[in-house]
Amino acid sequence: MPNNEIAYRIACLFCGQINHATVPIVGKGNSMTYSCENCQKIIIEFHVHEMQEQHT
Repeated sequence: MPNNEIAYRIACLFCGQINHATVPIVGKGNSMTYSCENCQKIIIEFHVHEMQEQHT
């Protein structure tokens, strides 16, 4: 099984700090929150949901 990650850079809406992180892709039904490196307020939350296949 590959070790997948998401790398992101996001500005905090509270203090303007640019935050950098690498987030592992977690199993379905999980969620994660990340706080600003400067002001410690939660700036992003990830939820993993199972997607159903769509046939066209």
